[in-house]
Amino acid sequence: MAEQFRYTDIRSTCTRDDVGFMRHFYGAKGAHHVMESRGLPVSPLRGPHLSLEEKLSLIDEHFFTIVEDEYGVATSETANFYFRQLQHANNAIAEFTQTVFPEDMNNILGLRNEVAFPTHRPSERLTKLARPRSKVEEFEIRRQLILANIAAQLEANEQHAGVSDAISMLQHVLNVRVFDPSAHTEFLTVDSYHDNITNKCVNPHQYGTSYHKKTHPIQARYVDDIGYVLTQPRIKNMSTSVLKAVSKSQRTENGLIDPFSVQDLGGIMFVALGGSQYRDALMDKIYEAVSSFQHIGKPQDDQVTSNGRSNGTALDWRRIQLPIGQQGGTIELQFYDLEGYLDNVYNLSDQGNRAHRLYQVKRSRSLLPILFPSDVYQDVYSKIDLEEAIAYKEDSIRAELLAKRRV
Repeated sequence: MAEQFRYTDIRSTCTRDDVGFMRHFYGAKGAHHVMESRGLPVSPLRGPHLSLEEKLSLIDEHFFTIVEDEYGVATSETANFYFRQLQHANNAIAEFTQTVFPEDMNNILGLRNEVAFPTHRPSERLTKLARPRSKVEEFEIRRQLILANIAAQLEANEQHAGVSDAISMLQHVLNVRVFDPSAHTEFLTVDSYHDNITNKCVNPHQYGTSYHKKTHPIQARYVDDIGYVLTQPRIKNMSTSVLKAVSKSQRTENGLIDPFSVQDLGGIMFVALGGSQYRDALMDKIYEAVSSFQHIGKPQDDQVTSNGRSNGTALDWRRIQLPIGQQGGTIELQFYDLEGYLDNVYNLSDQGNRAHRLYQVKRSRSLLPILFPSDVYQDVYSKIDLEEAIAYKEDSIRAELLAKRRV
């Protein structure tokens, strides 16, 4: 069982009473190294006297053994696996700042060089954590290690479930039973009309004069009895999944960060360019095609499965969930009609399918006090109103999405 942390652990500091964080991955020698480096009283280690390099090598060896046992990583790949998770953690912080702040804020809240450039040796992070040069550096390394632990569990689950292979085989089934096996696509230009204030899709023939047109070039496939369909892969970004796992932990009673709460492991999006009846007909056709697919569990749609928002009849989009793996993961097939899809991109109102980019800002801003606590970043908070910066980012997104024309 991999080590679990609470979202409040990210803000904790390493003291004598908080060695569990280090001991699990770094072993007794790792915890001893930190305590000793910080000048705290410790008992001598048993066994022969070790030089510092010998001690650090044993710490690395213990760490990689834990990685191998808990995540099923081959011995030859443990160092690369460890390094990759640190990069995922760094990418999660970069994605957060890019999502909620204006572009120039990255120069203020970006990663420090000492955090951004780790080595393949776990003892290197531990040594920096043992003797940090500042409260900010200590916090950022600790934050990096906990986010990396979340990423490790997510990546291991994805690999064990065989998500990429399953989606690839699923697409083959769809090519044979739904689409043209040649996977032929056709370039189309689609016009849409939007309210000048809310940016919601409107019918110009049933609307006044306060609307504007947008133009969208797309590549679509043809499906018999349905018409043209836009289809795109839904590739799950690891950094997004890490942030989502932390966000979900805020809504739990115990605050535990559970990577397996992020069940959507990727999938495919389908947009029927006609109305909702074509969307539903497409979903029925694909549901029938995947029902006999042996590499995943029984497909479920939103008419029988709660999705945390509403049931399928009340949504502007629908989905089929395909269970995969042993941890409750799913491949998700999303279905939109054209209006629902465009509202998911452009709608600025609080009704219906709100623009996804604004939804991402709203979802992510609750992570600000966890990822950038005010008591650690006192200098930044004293000089910059971060909430005002987030509001500015939202206004910028609204202005961009309200642009009269998009080609």
